[in-house]
Amino acid sequence: MTRVSAAATLPLLVCLTAIFLSGATPANTPEFFENRIRPILANNCFPCHTNSALGGLRLDSLDAMLKGGATGPALVPGDPTKSSLITAILQTTDLKMPKGGKLKPLEIEDLTDWVKNGALWPASAAPVVTSKGADYVITPQQRAFWSFQPLKAVTPPPVKNNKWANTEID
Repeated sequence: MTRVSAAATLPLLVCLTAIFLSGATPANTPEFFENRIRPILANNCFPCHTNSALGGLRLDSLDAMLKGGATGPALVPGDPTKSSLITAILQTTDLKMPKGGKLKPLEIEDLTDWVKNGALWPASAAPVVTSKGADYVITPQQRAFWSFQPLKAVTPPPVKNNKWANTEID
């Protein structure tokens, strides 16, 4: 049996620890999309590019991104340099998004990696439907939820010991 010294295994241990701590999830996985990409889109893009579709662009589904808006497709899977989404977040041209500031470097890197790796949009990731959209439907089950019921007058139950109660709601 061969013994390996601790000094020989240290570099491997450091590498594995760094990978584990960085949470390195491949950019072409549903987990990467749900944990890294969807939050960026939801926090920075959806306010303007869902139902209101500013510039004719929706960013709440892969089909909508591929269709694009007034300036063409927002996304070219596999090619970040041809994707106007990446051009906009890099803010290197007249098209500067998101409105109100620049994304964090890690967010830019994540979006670029996501596009470079094919822009996987999991089938389970349904398009966003907001309450402003015509597609939004309140189901009977949702309408029946207790907090949405109208207020009504209720007679308080009888009190066993009248000496204890100071008012009818005690």
